[in-house]
Amino acid sequence: MLRKINFLVFFIGLSILSACSQLPPDDNHVEEPVFSVKMENDKAVFLHNGEPFFINGVGGSYQLDKAAGYGVNAFRTWGIDNVGQDLTNALQNNMYVMVGIWLSQNLADYQKDSYKNAIRAQVQYLLDNYKEHPNLMIWALGNEVRWNAASAPFLNELATMIREQDKNHPVCAVVLHSQDDVNAIADYAPSVEIIGFNTYGGISVMKNLFMNSRWKGPYIVSEWGPNGHWEVQKTAWGAPIEPTSAAKKQQYYNNYTQYIQNNDRCIGSFVFYWAQKQERTPTWYSMFLEQNVANLPVNGEACPTVEVMEELWTKREAVEKAPVVDGITMNGQAVMQTEGFAAGSTVSAIVNASDPRGYALVYYWEILKEATVLGEGGSYEPRPERIGEIITGSSNVQNIVLPSQAGNYRLFVYVLNGRGMAGTSNIPFQITPR
Repeated sequence: MLRKINFLVFFIGLSILSACSQLPPDDNHVEEPVFSVKMENDKAVFLHNGEPFFINGVGGSYQLDKAAGYGVNAFRTWGIDNVGQDLTNALQNNMYVMVGIWLSQNLADYQKDSYKNAIRAQVQYLLDNYKEHPNLMIWALGNEVRWNAASAPFLNELATMIREQDKNHPVCAVVLHSQDDVNAIADYAPSVEIIGFNTYGGISVMKNLFMNSRWKGPYIVSEWGPNGHWEVQKTAWGAPIEPTSAAKKQQYYNNYTQYIQNNDRCIGSFVFYWAQKQERTPTWYSMFLEQNVANLPVNGEACPTVEVMEELWTKREAVEKAPVVDGITMNGQAVMQTEGFAAGSTVSAIVNASDPRGYALVYYWEILKEATVLGEGGSYEPRPERIGEIITGSSNVQNIVLPSQAGNYRLFVYVLNGRGMAGTSNIPFQITPR
């Protein structure tokens, strides 16, 4: 009897399941996009599978394994040459990518059918091959293009093209610090969902710029860092004065806590530059030291800006602390006080440096010519020529033999603590003609 009852229950259950399988789908059910963005009561909401997601991002893909341990969850790119590998790297490190699609900064190109057709084909290729990738986050169109009434409609066409074929990844347009460009997107590119905003010293006025603009949607601080070389004081001969690594650390902290965190319309940021690059100096924007430079015994050590970002992202003390390095003096003269020095003379250089955990410090000193082959907008620059030899020491005081030729130079110091961390400083100076 028990077997008969069990069979009857099984049969009834099977019949119910069969009937349910033939019911029409629930028209009210809407599948959540993988990534989406919206505005609610003037507050931007960025979602990953329906859950809030704040972008702790880096500009660049250097040492992503370490970045993941620092709390990084995303990185951005500027072009698609390595898009497949970028997405694979993100997958391996549990991160997401804002895939950059490079667009011409020459506005005349947007009047050329040949150029526009090539970009349309490129975007279609990306959609066909990568829109389903699990580590794609956002499509980013252009970088610092000066959009206007003539060019922005093509931006809107591309954004529309992407949105029609990919419901899972928002479209962003990246601009430089310009209210005119923000307004142009608001006026002529309504299919763009997010604005990426590149800013440095001007980050303090970013919020007001957006409030006073016609763009009422979300934005990302898509590139930010220390005060730029165009925003700082210069010497009498026009050399921009680079902040010390200690000063940069404080700038990063202030800019993140005051202008990125707790900003209702900001959905995250990509700090710059998560690697090393030469731009006016080898250290200005670099969050890591160089590697493989002849006779310079540094190997990609992390700077204090990495330390402070780790603490901001993870909300805990950094695993390793960088040396605290402030300004250099030459014969007692600080930056902005240096008068011309005699060719071939010897000066006493002193740098203020300490290690927060008491590790022994090693100092590497070098003189470079002031950079004269200059890029624009972050384009390639060669490393300036070194004069003389690298000097290694364990003291913050060093006698330096100056160049024998008149000209403009910088004295650099790299301070390492043997824990993979470093601090830096440099001071511009002149050798006067005899």
